Amino acid sequence: MLELFMTAFIEVSNLQTLTLILTGVIVGIIGGTVPGFTVVMAILMVFPFTFAMTPMNGLALMIGVFAGGYSGGMVSGIMLGIPGTPSSITTVYDGYPMAKNGEPGRALGIAVLASFLGTLISLAILIMFGPLIARYSLNFRPWEITALIVFALTLVAGLSNGAILKGLIAAALGLFITMVGYDRNGNLRYDFGISSLSSGFELLPVMIGVFAFSQLMRNLESSDQERATKVETRIHIPYGLIMLDMLKQKVNVLRSSVIGATIGALPGTGGTVANFISYDQAKKASRRPERYGKGIPDGIVASESSNSAVVGGAFIPTLALGIPGDLPMAIMMGVLILHGISPGPLMFQQNPILIGSIYVSLFIAAIFMIITMFLFMRWFARVSLVPIEILAPLVLLFCAVGAFVLNNNTFDVWVLFIFGIMGYLMDKAGVPLTPLILGIILGSNLEQQFIRALELDSNWTTFFTRPIALTFFVLAAVSVIAAIRQNRRMNQRIRDGQSDAPRVGALHRQPRLANTLQAIADGGKRAFYEGPLAEDMVRHLQSHGGLHTMEDFAAVAGEYVEPIHSRFRGMDIYECPPNGQGIIALLILNMLSGYEPGGVEPLSAERLHREIEAGRLAYNVRNALVADPAQANVPIDWMLSEAHAETLRGRIDPQRRLDPLPAVTAPVNEDTVYITVVDRDRNAVSFINSLFSPYGSGIVSPKSGVLFHNRGRSFSFQPGHPNAIAPGKRPLHSIIPGMVMENGRARMPFGVMGGHYQATGHAYFLSNLFDYGLDLQEAMDLPRMFSEPGSDAVQVESTIPAEVREGLQALGHQLIAPPRAIGGSQAIWIDWESGVLTGASDHRKDGCALGY
Repeated sequence: MLELFMTAFIEVSNLQTLTLILTGVIVGIIGGTVPGFTVVMAILMVFPFTFAMTPMNGLALMIGVFAGGYSGGMVSGIMLGIPGTPSSITTVYDGYPMAKNGEPGRALGIAVLASFLGTLISLAILIMFGPLIARYSLNFRPWEITALIVFALTLVAGLSNGAILKGLIAAALGLFITMVGYDRNGNLRYDFGISSLSSGFELLPVMIGVFAFSQLMRNLESSDQERATKVETRIHIPYGLIMLDMLKQKVNVLRSSVIGATIGALPGTGGTVANFISYDQAKKASRRPERYGKGIPDGIVASESSNSAVVGGAFIPTLALGIPGDLPMAIMMGVLILHGISPGPLMFQQNPILIGSIYVSLFIAAIFMIITMFLFMRWFARVSLVPIEILAPLVLLFCAVGAFVLNNNTFDVWVLFIFGIMGYLMDKAGVPLTPLILGIILGSNLEQQFIRALELDSNWTTFFTRPIALTFFVLAAVSVIAAIRQNRRMNQRIRDGQSDAPRVGALHRQPRLANTLQAIADGGKRAFYEGPLAEDMVRHLQSHGGLHTMEDFAAVAGEYVEPIHSRFRGMDIYECPPNGQGIIALLILNMLSGYEPGGVEPLSAERLHREIEAGRLAYNVRNALVADPAQANVPIDWMLSEAHAETLRGRIDPQRRLDPLPAVTAPVNEDTVYITVVDRDRNAVSFINSLFSPYGSGIVSPKSGVLFHNRGRSFSFQPGHPNAIAPGKRPLHSIIPGMVMENGRARMPFGVMGGHYQATGHAYFLSNLFDYGLDLQEAMDLPRMFSEPGSDAVQVESTIPAEVREGLQALGHQLIAPPRAIGGSQAIWIDWESGVLTGASDHRKDGCALGY
């Protein structure tokens, strides 16, 4: 065997063959990426070029297209919510939400790696079990295939997202649609006198309409803000996080790949069926099924590893039996026949080197696929930068062309639009679309196999006397029961407040956390940092690799600090000192103090450019100097000196953006809560707290119910840096409560949420108040912009006028839509003269202003 592979490797390892494999991979990826083009069209496009090639080169080119095409469908699915190929439908369910949540690089990276592993696992199955599985699949006659399809249809219950009745209605509608046109006996059904319906509906136009057209309709009807937060456009590929995700998915990858390879080996099934079954089984096996469809890595892994594993599985019946499993394999088989090679059992004896070369080519194609995808992933993701008003007609054009060229039939284009409108209306009514597509995909084959079975044996009990068919019927029953039980558990968890997506009106309960809070109320600080609660937290953190000890917890102590301040427009602005970034808000205000108050419109390009540049300069200082003052020298006096502010202000060019600034890498964060209170005696509290990233570290202590933050991400790993990680050291943190003082009295407690934006937000809010005379609510509501550290682009909210955007772009700023609303804020103005308190709260978050 080893000698065979070495010989095959030598055969393939020539420049011409390798170039053909790489070319095929690129063509396949492009074909899979463009909605409506599909792998089949890509294979058909390159098929004529194989006529003049050797069998090995022709197969190498086709294998490259095959491997690239099955992975390419993920790109448009993740970035646009539109599956590029039918076999990437379920990739959309979690890939698109993850991209909308600001992690397109993570979603694409997980999908690529899962696709790569699926291909390799299926190749191993092909090599080790190909002949055995091929012989076994000969036992799949109409009874077994009918039972398999019935089992696949039971997935409707698991793919209906809790709306089982609506899912069943959608699946029934899909089955009915497949009955339109001539049946096996030539009887015309449900044509309604329309001649074009005599051939029924083609799957591709229906699928494109239901998913692509309806998705574009939803995007077009969404508000500007919703579209602005659709997908994060600055693609960062978190390789470490992706590897960590995949290490947790070992069982999922193996299970889904085996399902994909096995389904691929069964003629008449293919990647789409494998896709649905793998996703459903992963969801059933999960301890958190309610998170599927919301951006969970498990769903992406199940989908991509299974559909790529179909590649290896599909070769099994094609090579071992001469029975192509689907259309791409039929074309692949045509290449062999074209060159006088007959696929079948004798092929392994007569052409062992060619068989080995196919194995090697598939392995090399997988390598080329993962390299190509990671190299060009950022470019693929740029599609999300295109405004929806431009993207929608372009995608629809591609879809319409793809539907038309399938049969050169204009009717298919009308089918696309009709089913697109139907899919849009179904989605608006809360009817899941996946069961509809599943019914359409499986309906025709189910009818054919069922009728063939009855033609061969009219006794219907034969379905239950054949062991394989009976096994699938039992699995179907188990699948339905499991889905119903899982749905009941999910509903119960929602009623108990344990779901991460409670329904409207549900009561959210966290009894363990409540017990912890009661213990703190009864026993104070020691009840939390010592004793059973601390033991539980330390033990759980250590189980995740943490270095925390009971001594660390017992040593925790709060401290009173002397606030730092600067004067701005006659007011004293107080902030907490480092290791927080309040000093950066003061530094920005110090720079702005050198400009005349007002003078330009509050939403002018001139004003925004000035504050963008001041923020960029200030954050550059922050990342170089701000750290824990107990372990690093933080030159606070120099940073707040007028000389320093004047030096930085002198670097702001009113005519263009300052470039370059030192590159800075900063984590994304937004899980912050701010509260301010003023009592009747005018005692003021400005309080802010944060888990840093959404849900912090994601680690919850099981007994206490405490969720741990992940502030440690802000440490620097650069030796000698003031913020370098060290024992007993506090990292740079972003949360900064603020206080405005006048004549020694509190005038306004205030705060701005939004992670790194907070320092910019403080300066912008105060400048709105004191430079432009806006009232509290106007100062908060004014559209925002933010040049996040480490980015060359400026995030601008969609309500900033077009002419201001154009002015900023003319000054050299690259503008992008923010992945979410920029920050949030609260403030209370104390009018000592009248005794009136004026509160304001930001509409960007769920805050409110209350008085009594």
